[in-house]
Amino acid sequence: MPAETSTYIMPSAFRDDDSCPENNDHEATGGLSVVSRVVFGQNYQRSPLKKFGLAIMVLATAGATCAFVSRSLPANQVAPESAGALTELGEEKKSKGKHKDKKHKKDDDKDKCGEPFSKCGGTDFEGKPCCQRGCACIKKSEFYSMCAAPQGLNKCDLDEAKKMDKKWRKKVRPLKKHAARKALHYKTKQARADKLQKAFVQAKSDAMNALKKAQAAKAEMDKQNATLKAATKKMHFVGWEKDQALMWWATADNENNKDCGGWSGDCTASKCCQHGCGCIKKNPFYSQCGPPKGEKSCSVAIAKASAKKHAIKATGDKDKFSAKDAKKACADQVEKVKKNKEALAKYVKLHDTTHKEYIKLHKIRVEAETMRDRSKKVAEEAKAAADKAKKEITLAQQGADSWADSVREPVSV
Repeated sequence: MPAETSTYIMPSAFRDDDSCPENNDHEATGGLSVVSRVVFGQNYQRSPLKKFGLAIMVLATAGATCAFVSRSLPANQVAPESAGALTELGEEKKSKGKHKDKKHKKDDDKDKCGEPFSKCGGTDFEGKPCCQRGCACIKKSEFYSMCAAPQGLNKCDLDEAKKMDKKWRKKVRPLKKHAARKALHYKTKQARADKLQKAFVQAKSDAMNALKKAQAAKAEMDKQNATLKAATKKMHFVGWEKDQALMWWATADNENNKDCGGWSGDCTASKCCQHGCGCIKKNPFYSQCGPPKGEKSCSVAIAKASAKKHAIKATGDKDKFSAKDAKKACADQVEKVKKNKEALAKYVKLHDTTHKEYIKLHKIRVEAETMRDRSKKVAEEAKAAADKAKKEITLAQQGADSWADSVREPVSV
């Protein structure tokens, strides 16, 4: 096959200095060299129009290359003032992107059910209050709930969770009966405690009323006793004045009685004296005749004056001064003391009766209080046991519900 010669135009800028083209002719117009090639065994030379088009393509390719290179330069040749702003902007966008990713991740976690041993409820919990199937959200306290795996496992297992559900439901039934028995026991004991409380209140009221009656009786008894003491004191006074009046009246009558003692004579046995002297007791074993107290000598006139004075003191009346008046005054005072004693005896008896009644009712009150306190304590213990049983059944029921939820088919929305 004859060889074809193809000629294309190459810019001189892209030619090697040591290149040896086959055709060294230059065209003065374009400063281009013509290179001859053998194509398919034929030797031919391109026309000028084709040469111009090929040059345009080469220039366009060179321009595109320059544009590509120029776009890659600004990232490395940025002005110092702009570099900082771009860097901060880039970091800010990067930081916002990270936070946004974390937020999306946190929001996604909220919508997911918890894994084994993760928190699923309680204080400050913001996630979804559920666990993966095969795990139960068990309430540990009001502050914390945890996703629990089936017993003996550290992962969620549906089959084992079904066994746990059955086990907990079986556990709940006897606890309900136990709690019901404890509640009934507490109700019975509390009813008895209430009844004994009422009995104690009534016994206390009865005892207090009896005490008030006993106190009132004692007050009257004390008052009457004071009256009796005053009457008795007066009776002794009147009796002594009466005796003095009778002695001096007798002395006046015994003026010349020789059987009586004389002046300063012994009158212990005779009990009388002559010449207006009185038988004055010196001690329990000896009495002597002498003038009235305050007088220096004995006389009938002095004796009568002394008798009259003592009689008036006995009767309390200046017109009643005879021996008879003095005796009557003394007898009246004795009778008055007797009546006061009788009145006092009645108040003493009333006080004794009311006091005995109070002692009796107070004893009943103490017994009622003791029984009330004992019954109250039993009721409190029964209440504590009932509350404990109620708490146990509540926790058991919550556990049963949690394990029932762990095996329940998810509801599609």
